[in-house]
Amino acid sequence: MVGPRIFGTFAVLAVAGCGTGSTTGVAEASPDTGIMIDRRPMGPESHLGAHQVVVDYYALLAKRRYDDAWKLWADAGRATGKTPAEFAEGFADVARYEPKVGGIGAMQRAGDRFTITVYVEVNGEHTDGAPIHQQGWVSLSRPKDVGDAPSGQPVWHITGVPG
Repeated sequence: MVGPRIFGTFAVLAVAGCGTGSTTGVAEASPDTGIMIDRRPMGPESHLGAHQVVVDYYALLAKRRYDDAWKLWADAGRATGKTPAEFAEGFADVARYEPKVGGIGAMQRAGDRFTITVYVEVNGEHTDGAPIHQQGWVSLSRPKDVGDAPSGQPVWHITGVPG
């Protein structure tokens, strides 16, 4: 199968400490598990927005849409240190690419930016049959004030990938 698969438990959606007595109206118990779930909208600036950028990035790579994947990097793709053509060339010998995007690390403030990491594991195969196996944390950052992000662009941008 080509394309990302989500794995792991999204415990980040379960809100600790929002048990009985919550008056905010944003948490409710799951009818299946009884676990309290935060029902607040999760915008693109949230930890789930960062996770979605990673899912999108690896889905674009699996679909061989390298120019679009390159643009998800910080500084409009220039943070890769490569031109779009050089970036695409780095995947020329990839026959199969199967990413699994997993857990989300803690969001941290670094000056006027926020950073976060998202775990990913990639399996695949080179055109010569050699296996591909990469795993680790994708690093992302976003402006502290999301109003500083360019309109129509993802709020989070990739700053580093495992591999």
